[in-house]
Amino acid sequence: MAFVGDANLIMGEITDSIEDYEAILTEVGRMAIDGCLPSTILKYLIENRGISGKAQLMAVFRNGFETNLGSVTCIGGWWIDGNSELDDSQIDDLLKPVLDGFINQKKLTSHCSRKSVE
Repeated sequence: MAFVGDANLIMGEITDSIEDYEAILTEVGRMAIDGCLPSTILKYLIENRGISGKAQLMAVFRNGFETNLGSVTCIGGWWIDGNSELDDSQIDDLLKPVLDGFINQKKLTSHCSRKSVE
């Protein structure tokens, strides 16, 4: 029987295998704020950052967009070559709410930070 601690340990092992992990989290956040679609971000991670494992991609989306693992598991049904269960537009439809939630949270946090300075 697996426990939450076990899942966090496994996720930690996955994220430890990603070079420049913290920088990548910042990059994907910026890409989302700049309006990039989820499929574009996934392709960037594969082509430019050399992340080829679906579990690694899920970890980047989970932590980069401050969400839960369940909301990004659909990445397992997508691949860059288009030969998978989900195509780009389907993965975009499934993950866009995750990115929108992240962007809205960042706007709220930014707005609150400015209010406290005023």
